[in-house]
Amino acid sequence: MAQKKIKYRYDKKRKVVRAKFYDVVENGERPPEIQLCTFEQLKYKNTSRGAKLRTATEIASHLSKLYIEKLHELQREKITKPTQTDAQTIKFSTLIERYKADILPELSISSQNAITNQLKYWNKEGGRKALADITTAWISQKRSELKKIKKTSSTVNRYLAALSVVLSACVKDWHLIRFNPAQNVRKLKEPRHRTRYLSEKELVALLKAVSPRADLKLAVMLALTTGARRMEIWGLKRSDIDLQNGFATFTKTKTGITRTVPIRGEALELLRKRTAQIDTKLLFPSIKNVAVPFDFRRSFKAAMLKAKITDFSWHDLRHSAASYLIRSGVNLRIAGEILGHKNISMTMKYSHLAPDHLTDAIEEMTKKFLK
Repeated sequence: MAQKKIKYRYDKKRKVVRAKFYDVVENGERPPEIQLCTFEQLKYKNTSRGAKLRTATEIASHLSKLYIEKLHELQREKITKPTQTDAQTIKFSTLIERYKADILPELSISSQNAITNQLKYWNKEGGRKALADITTAWISQKRSELKKIKKTSSTVNRYLAALSVVLSACVKDWHLIRFNPAQNVRKLKEPRHRTRYLSEKELVALLKAVSPRADLKLAVMLALTTGARRMEIWGLKRSDIDLQNGFATFTKTKTGITRTVPIRGEALELLRKRTAQIDTKLLFPSIKNVAVPFDFRRSFKAAMLKAKITDFSWHDLRHSAASYLIRSGVNLRIAGEILGHKNISMTMKYSHLAPDHLTDAIEEMTKKFLK
Protein backbone atom coordinates (compact mmCIF):
# COMPACT_ATOMS: atom_id res chain seq x y z
CA MET A 1 0.00 0.00 0.00
CA ALA A 2 2.69 2.45 -1.01
CA GLN A 3 0.09 4.70 -2.56
CA LYS A 4 -0.89 6.33 0.72
CA LYS A 5 0.83 9.59 -0.14
CA ILE A 6 -2.08 11.50 -1.58
CA LYS A 7 -3.26 15.06 -2.02
CA TYR A 8 -6.80 16.19 -2.75
CA ARG A 9 -7.71 18.98 -5.16
CA TYR A 10 -11.09 20.56 -5.88
CA ASP A 11 -11.63 21.53 -9.54
CA LYS A 12 -13.96 24.54 -9.34
CA LYS A 13 -14.65 24.67 -13.07
CA ARG A 14 -15.75 21.04 -13.38
CA LYS A 15 -16.93 20.75 -9.78
CA VAL A 16 -15.11 17.50 -9.09
CA VAL A 17 -12.68 16.40 -6.40
CA ARG A 18 -9.46 14.87 -7.67
CA ALA A 19 -6.64 13.03 -5.93
CA LYS A 20 -2.94 13.03 -6.76
CA PHE A 21 -1.00 9.84 -5.99
CA TYR A 22 2.58 10.92 -5.33
CA ASP A 23 4.04 7.47 -4.82
CA VAL A 24 4.26 6.73 -8.53
CA VAL A 25 6.08 9.96 -9.32
CA GLU A 26 9.63 9.84 -10.56
CA ASN A 27 12.02 12.42 -11.93
CA GLY A 28 9.84 15.28 -10.74
CA GLU A 29 7.00 14.53 -13.17
CA ARG A 30 3.40 15.33 -12.29
CA PRO A 31 1.52 12.57 -10.50
CA PRO A 32 -1.53 10.97 -12.10
CA GLU A 33 -4.85 12.53 -11.11
CA ILE A 34 -7.83 10.35 -10.29
CA GLN A 35 -11.35 11.75 -10.00
CA LEU A 36 -12.84 10.70 -6.70
CA CYS A 37 -16.25 12.29 -6.65
CA THR A 38 -18.34 15.25 -7.70
CA PHE A 39 -18.85 18.26 -5.46
CA GLU A 40 -22.51 17.32 -5.03
CA GLN A 41 -21.51 13.93 -3.59
CA LEU A 42 -19.60 15.52 -0.73
CA LYS A 43 -21.16 15.41 2.69
CA TYR A 44 -22.40 18.59 4.28
CA LYS A 45 -23.85 19.68 7.60
CA ASN A 46 -26.65 22.02 8.59
CA THR A 47 -25.76 25.40 10.03
CA SER A 48 -27.65 27.07 12.87
CA ARG A 49 -29.74 28.90 10.26
CA GLY A 50 -30.64 25.68 8.57
CA ALA A 51 -28.46 26.27 5.51
CA LYS A 52 -26.42 23.41 4.16
CA LEU A 53 -22.71 24.12 4.36
CA ARG A 54 -19.91 21.90 3.13
CA THR A 55 -16.90 22.17 5.43
CA ALA A 56 -13.27 21.14 5.18
CA THR A 57 -13.82 18.62 7.98
CA GLU A 58 -16.76 17.02 6.25
CA ILE A 59 -14.89 16.93 2.94
CA ALA A 60 -11.87 15.28 4.53
CA SER A 61 -14.05 12.76 6.30
CA HIS A 62 -15.88 11.84 3.15
CA LEU A 63 -12.73 11.62 1.04
CA SER A 64 -10.93 9.43 3.57
CA LYS A 65 -13.61 6.77 3.04
CA LEU A 66 -13.42 7.12 -0.72
CA TYR A 67 -9.65 6.89 -0.52
CA ILE A 68 -9.58 3.24 0.55
CA GLU A 69 -12.15 2.36 -2.10
CA LYS A 70 -10.07 4.10 -4.74
CA LEU A 71 -6.91 2.25 -3.76
CA HIS A 72 -8.64 -1.06 -4.31
CA GLU A 73 -10.01 0.20 -7.60
CA LEU A 74 -6.53 1.22 -8.71
CA GLN A 75 -5.21 -2.21 -7.84
CA ARG A 76 -8.05 -3.94 -9.70
CA GLU A 77 -7.44 -1.85 -12.80
CA LYS A 78 -3.71 -2.53 -12.43
CA ILE A 79 -2.69 1.03 -13.10
CA THR A 80 1.06 0.77 -13.33
CA LYS A 81 3.82 3.03 -14.49
CA PRO A 82 3.91 3.18 -18.29
CA THR A 83 7.10 1.98 -19.88
CA GLN A 84 9.37 4.44 -21.62
CA THR A 85 9.60 1.99 -24.55
CA ASP A 86 5.90 2.42 -25.43
CA ALA A 87 6.03 6.20 -25.49
CA GLN A 88 9.28 6.22 -27.49
CA THR A 89 8.14 3.79 -30.17
CA ILE A 90 4.45 4.54 -30.77
CA LYS A 91 3.88 7.15 -33.45
CA PHE A 92 1.49 9.94 -32.54
CA SER A 93 -0.43 9.42 -35.81
CA THR A 94 -1.31 5.91 -34.59
CA LEU A 95 -2.76 7.34 -31.38
CA ILE A 96 -4.76 9.97 -33.25
CA GLU A 97 -6.35 7.22 -35.34
CA ARG A 98 -6.98 5.16 -32.21
CA TYR A 99 -8.71 8.12 -30.57
CA LYS A 100 -10.86 8.69 -33.67
CA ALA A 101 -11.89 5.02 -33.67
CA ASP A 102 -12.40 4.41 -29.93
CA ILE A 103 -13.47 7.68 -28.29
CA LEU A 104 -14.50 10.26 -30.89
CA PRO A 105 -17.71 8.40 -31.97
CA GLU A 106 -19.11 8.93 -28.46
CA LEU A 107 -19.31 12.71 -29.07
CA SER A 108 -21.95 14.67 -30.97
CA ILE A 109 -21.70 14.91 -34.76
CA SER A 110 -20.72 18.59 -34.62
CA SER A 111 -17.96 17.86 -32.09
CA GLN A 112 -16.72 14.93 -34.18
CA ASN A 113 -16.48 17.12 -37.27
CA ALA A 114 -14.68 19.93 -35.45
CA ILE A 115 -12.16 17.70 -33.64
CA THR A 116 -11.49 15.61 -36.78
CA ASN A 117 -10.64 18.78 -38.68
CA GLN A 118 -8.38 20.05 -35.88
CA LEU A 119 -6.58 16.71 -35.56
CA LYS A 120 -5.61 16.90 -39.24
CA TYR A 121 -3.30 19.74 -38.27
CA TRP A 122 -1.72 17.80 -35.39
CA ASN A 123 -1.34 14.71 -37.56
CA LYS A 124 0.45 16.77 -40.20
CA GLU A 125 2.72 18.53 -37.68
CA GLY A 126 3.43 15.74 -35.22
CA GLY A 127 2.07 12.49 -36.65
CA ARG A 128 5.53 11.13 -37.41
CA LYS A 129 6.82 11.95 -33.94
CA ALA A 130 6.96 9.40 -31.16
CA LEU A 131 4.54 10.03 -28.30
CA ALA A 132 7.48 10.84 -26.00
CA ASP A 133 8.46 13.69 -28.32
CA ILE A 134 5.10 15.44 -27.95
CA THR A 135 6.38 17.65 -25.16
CA THR A 136 5.11 20.79 -23.47
CA ALA A 137 7.84 22.81 -25.18
CA TRP A 138 6.88 21.47 -28.62
CA ILE A 139 3.18 22.19 -28.04
CA SER A 140 4.01 25.74 -26.89
CA GLN A 141 5.98 26.26 -30.10
CA LYS A 142 3.05 25.04 -32.19
CA ARG A 143 0.70 27.31 -30.27
CA SER A 144 2.81 30.30 -31.37
CA GLU A 145 2.75 29.07 -34.97
CA LEU A 146 -1.00 28.55 -34.85
CA LYS A 147 -1.46 32.08 -33.57
CA LYS A 148 0.11 33.38 -36.78
CA ILE A 149 -2.02 31.12 -39.00
CA LYS A 150 -5.42 31.31 -37.31
CA LYS A 151 -7.44 34.50 -36.91
CA THR A 152 -8.63 34.28 -33.32
CA SER A 153 -7.38 33.17 -29.92
CA SER A 154 -10.48 31.03 -29.43
CA THR A 155 -9.66 29.05 -32.59
CA VAL A 156 -6.10 28.40 -31.38
CA ASN A 157 -7.45 27.28 -28.00
CA ARG A 158 -9.83 24.83 -29.70
CA TYR A 159 -6.89 23.29 -31.59
CA LEU A 160 -5.00 22.94 -28.30
CA ALA A 161 -8.06 21.33 -26.72
CA ALA A 162 -8.29 18.78 -29.56
CA LEU A 163 -4.66 17.81 -28.98
CA SER A 164 -5.21 17.65 -25.24
CA VAL A 165 -8.08 15.15 -25.46
CA VAL A 166 -5.89 12.70 -27.38
CA LEU A 167 -3.05 13.08 -24.87
CA SER A 168 -5.53 12.74 -22.02
CA ALA A 169 -6.60 9.38 -23.49
CA CYS A 170 -2.93 8.38 -23.56
CA VAL A 171 -2.84 8.99 -19.79
CA LYS A 172 -6.21 7.82 -18.54
CA ASP A 173 -7.36 5.23 -21.08
CA TRP A 174 -4.22 3.68 -22.55
CA HIS A 175 -1.70 4.37 -19.72
CA LEU A 176 1.10 5.20 -22.13
CA ILE A 177 2.36 8.34 -20.36
CA ARG A 178 2.15 9.63 -16.79
CA PHE A 179 0.79 13.10 -17.48
CA ASN A 180 -0.70 15.21 -20.27
CA PRO A 181 1.97 17.64 -21.59
CA ALA A 182 -0.73 19.90 -23.07
CA GLN A 183 -2.07 20.70 -19.58
CA ASN A 184 0.90 22.95 -18.86
CA VAL A 185 0.52 24.97 -22.05
CA ARG A 186 -1.06 28.33 -21.31
CA LYS A 187 -4.16 29.08 -23.34
CA LEU A 188 -4.45 32.35 -25.20
CA LYS A 189 -6.60 35.04 -23.67
CA GLU A 190 -9.94 35.23 -25.44
CA PRO A 191 -12.04 38.37 -25.82
CA ARG A 192 -15.34 38.49 -23.98
CA HIS A 193 -18.10 36.53 -25.67
CA ARG A 194 -19.92 38.83 -28.06
CA THR A 195 -23.66 38.72 -28.70
CA ARG A 196 -24.51 39.81 -32.24
CA TYR A 197 -28.05 39.59 -33.52
CA LEU A 198 -30.12 40.95 -36.37
CA SER A 199 -31.90 44.27 -36.09
CA GLU A 200 -35.37 44.43 -37.65
CA LYS A 201 -33.94 46.19 -40.71
CA GLU A 202 -31.22 43.55 -41.12
CA LEU A 203 -33.77 40.77 -40.71
CA VAL A 204 -35.82 42.09 -43.63
CA ALA A 205 -32.68 42.44 -45.76
CA LEU A 206 -31.48 38.91 -44.92
CA LEU A 207 -34.80 37.22 -45.74
CA LYS A 208 -34.91 39.08 -49.04
CA ALA A 209 -31.34 37.97 -49.86
CA VAL A 210 -31.97 34.27 -49.16
CA SER A 211 -35.38 34.13 -50.90
CA PRO A 212 -34.03 33.02 -54.33
CA ARG A 213 -32.82 29.75 -52.75
CA ALA A 214 -35.65 27.84 -51.07
CA ASP A 215 -33.36 25.45 -49.19
CA LEU A 216 -31.20 28.25 -47.78
CA LYS A 217 -34.25 30.30 -46.81
CA LEU A 218 -35.77 27.30 -45.01
CA ALA A 219 -32.52 26.63 -43.11
CA VAL A 220 -32.31 30.30 -42.07
CA MET A 221 -35.99 30.38 -41.07
CA LEU A 222 -35.53 27.26 -38.93
CA ALA A 223 -32.54 28.87 -37.22
CA LEU A 224 -34.49 32.07 -36.52
CA THR A 225 -37.66 30.34 -35.29
CA THR A 226 -36.14 27.50 -33.25
CA GLY A 227 -32.72 28.86 -32.26
CA ALA A 228 -31.22 25.51 -33.24
CA ARG A 229 -27.51 25.23 -33.85
CA ARG A 230 -26.00 24.96 -37.31
CA MET A 231 -25.41 21.19 -37.40
CA GLU A 232 -28.72 20.48 -35.66
CA ILE A 233 -30.52 22.06 -38.62
CA TRP A 234 -28.23 20.90 -41.42
CA GLY A 235 -28.39 17.33 -40.10
CA LEU A 236 -32.21 17.14 -39.96
CA LYS A 237 -33.81 14.07 -41.54
CA ARG A 238 -37.23 13.86 -43.14
CA SER A 239 -38.18 11.43 -40.38
CA ASP A 240 -37.43 14.19 -37.83
CA ILE A 241 -40.27 16.32 -39.22
CA ASP A 242 -43.89 15.96 -38.10
CA LEU A 243 -45.77 18.01 -40.69
CA GLN A 244 -49.22 17.07 -39.42
CA ASN A 245 -48.64 18.54 -35.97
CA GLY A 246 -45.94 21.03 -36.96
CA PHE A 247 -42.89 19.79 -35.01
CA ALA A 248 -39.18 19.25 -35.70
CA THR A 249 -37.12 16.89 -33.56
CA PHE A 250 -33.41 17.63 -33.20
CA THR A 251 -31.52 14.42 -32.42
CA LYS A 252 -27.90 15.33 -33.15
CA THR A 253 -27.58 18.01 -30.48
CA LYS A 254 -24.53 19.52 -28.77
CA THR A 255 -25.80 18.45 -25.34
CA GLY A 256 -26.75 14.95 -26.52
CA ILE A 257 -30.35 15.53 -25.42
CA THR A 258 -33.04 15.15 -28.08
CA ARG A 259 -35.56 17.98 -28.16
CA THR A 260 -38.77 18.61 -30.11
CA VAL A 261 -39.64 22.17 -31.11
CA PRO A 262 -42.85 23.46 -32.74
CA ILE A 263 -42.60 24.94 -36.25
CA ARG A 264 -45.13 27.56 -37.31
CA GLY A 265 -45.82 30.18 -39.98
CA GLU A 266 -43.76 30.48 -43.13
CA ALA A 267 -41.12 28.04 -41.84
CA LEU A 268 -43.75 25.26 -41.71
CA GLU A 269 -44.97 26.05 -45.24
CA LEU A 270 -41.39 25.93 -46.53
CA LEU A 271 -40.93 22.58 -44.76
CA ARG A 272 -43.97 21.14 -46.49
CA LYS A 273 -42.69 22.23 -49.89
CA ARG A 274 -39.20 20.93 -49.15
CA THR A 275 -40.30 17.44 -48.07
CA ALA A 276 -42.51 17.17 -51.16
CA GLN A 277 -39.60 18.04 -53.46
CA ILE A 278 -36.94 15.63 -52.16
CA ASP A 279 -36.71 11.85 -51.76
CA THR A 280 -33.54 11.71 -49.64
CA LYS A 281 -33.27 10.84 -45.95
CA LEU A 282 -31.60 14.15 -45.13
CA LEU A 283 -33.61 17.33 -45.41
CA PHE A 284 -30.55 19.18 -46.72
CA PRO A 285 -28.33 16.61 -48.48
CA SER A 286 -25.01 17.46 -50.03
CA ILE A 287 -24.97 17.59 -53.83
CA LYS A 288 -21.95 15.28 -54.04
CA ASN A 289 -23.04 12.82 -51.34
CA VAL A 290 -26.69 12.64 -50.26
CA ALA A 291 -25.66 10.86 -47.04
CA VAL A 292 -23.81 14.00 -45.87
CA PRO A 293 -25.49 17.30 -44.85
CA PHE A 294 -25.12 20.28 -47.18
CA ASP A 295 -22.77 23.01 -45.95
CA PHE A 296 -24.53 26.38 -46.27
CA ARG A 297 -21.61 28.51 -45.11
CA ARG A 298 -20.56 29.74 -48.55
CA SER A 299 -24.15 30.42 -49.62
CA PHE A 300 -24.88 32.18 -46.36
CA LYS A 301 -21.80 34.36 -46.68
CA ALA A 302 -22.91 35.39 -50.18
CA ALA A 303 -26.36 36.27 -48.81
CA MET A 304 -24.75 38.41 -46.11
CA LEU A 305 -22.83 40.36 -48.73
CA LYS A 306 -25.97 40.81 -50.80
CA ALA A 307 -27.89 42.06 -47.75
CA LYS A 308 -24.95 44.31 -46.80
CA ILE A 309 -24.81 42.78 -43.31
CA THR A 310 -21.36 42.71 -41.69
CA ASP A 311 -19.84 40.97 -38.66
CA PHE A 312 -22.47 38.24 -38.64
CA SER A 313 -22.07 34.45 -38.57
CA TRP A 314 -24.51 31.57 -38.85
CA HIS A 315 -24.34 31.03 -35.08
CA ASP A 316 -25.53 34.61 -34.64
CA LEU A 317 -28.89 33.46 -36.01
CA ARG A 318 -29.18 31.52 -32.75
CA HIS A 319 -28.40 34.68 -30.79
CA SER A 320 -31.08 36.47 -32.81
CA ALA A 321 -33.69 33.78 -32.14
CA ALA A 322 -32.92 33.86 -28.41
CA SER A 323 -33.15 37.65 -28.35
CA TYR A 324 -36.50 37.59 -30.21
CA LEU A 325 -37.87 35.05 -27.73
CA ILE A 326 -36.89 37.14 -24.71
CA ARG A 327 -38.07 40.42 -26.26
CA SER A 328 -41.41 38.75 -27.03
CA GLY A 329 -41.90 38.16 -23.32
CA VAL A 330 -41.19 34.42 -23.36
CA ASN A 331 -40.31 33.00 -19.94
CA LEU A 332 -36.56 32.32 -19.56
CA ARG A 333 -37.15 28.69 -18.62
CA ILE A 334 -39.30 28.05 -21.69
CA ALA A 335 -36.83 29.91 -23.92
CA GLY A 336 -34.08 27.68 -22.51
CA GLU A 337 -36.08 24.55 -23.37
CA ILE A 338 -36.55 25.74 -26.95
CA LEU A 339 -32.84 26.57 -27.30
CA GLY A 340 -31.75 23.28 -25.71
CA HIS A 341 -29.93 24.74 -22.70
CA LYS A 342 -29.09 22.49 -19.77
CA ASN A 343 -29.72 25.19 -17.20
CA ILE A 344 -31.21 28.68 -17.02
CA SER A 345 -27.83 30.34 -16.45
CA MET A 346 -27.01 29.59 -20.09
CA THR A 347 -30.21 31.32 -21.18
CA MET A 348 -29.48 34.40 -19.08
CA LYS A 349 -26.69 35.51 -21.40
CA TYR A 350 -29.26 35.82 -24.18
CA SER A 351 -31.63 37.97 -22.13
CA HIS A 352 -30.09 41.20 -23.34
CA LEU A 353 -32.15 43.75 -25.28
CA ALA A 354 -31.17 45.26 -28.59
CA PRO A 355 -30.19 48.98 -28.46
CA ASP A 356 -33.18 49.98 -30.59
CA HIS A 357 -35.47 48.09 -28.22
CA LEU A 358 -34.01 49.98 -25.26
CA THR A 359 -34.64 53.23 -27.11
CA ASP A 360 -38.27 52.27 -27.69
CA ALA A 361 -38.66 51.51 -23.98
CA ILE A 362 -37.18 54.87 -22.91
CA GLU A 363 -39.31 56.77 -25.41
CA GLU A 364 -42.46 54.99 -24.25
CA MET A 365 -41.64 55.68 -20.58
CA THR A 366 -40.86 59.34 -21.32
CA LYS A 367 -44.05 59.80 -23.31
CA LYS A 368 -46.17 58.25 -20.58
CA PHE A 369 -44.66 59.78 -17.44
CA LEU A 370 -42.35 62.67 -18.27
CA LYS A 371 -43.52 64.07 -21.62
